[in-house]
Amino acid sequence: MSTIVCVDDEAAVCSVFRRVLTKTGANVRTFTDARAALDYLREHEAVLVVCDYRMPALNGLELLARLPRATPFVMISGDLDVHELVADAPGVTAVLQKPFRPEELLALVRRHLPAPSARGRG
Repeated sequence: MSTIVCVDDEAAVCSVFRRVLTKTGANVRTFTDARAALDYLREHEAVLVVCDYRMPALNGLELLARLPRATPFVMISGDLDVHELVADAPGVTAVLQKPFRPEELLALVRRHLPAPSARGRG
């Protein structure tokens, strides 16, 4: 089964990620610590990463820069200035503005998931 990794330092947001993104049929792994997510991603493949920009220890761009392999990466941000900054950053597939509606998140993630035939591992 393919895996979507979601990273946000707010546990409530991680709960929303899990509840909404399980509708894609993928396994959803959530992390409130970017370092823990990075450790996981060094050992496991993900078909998509959804990550908040502002977090302690590593921000979203720092996490993206340390990923061991190219992975579609959706950045979440509540700050308009950050939204513009990360929108053109190398490796950022899409940006979603906080607060977001669950259906916006689901539609965005579905657009950026690999085709079902390419999702066998993760």
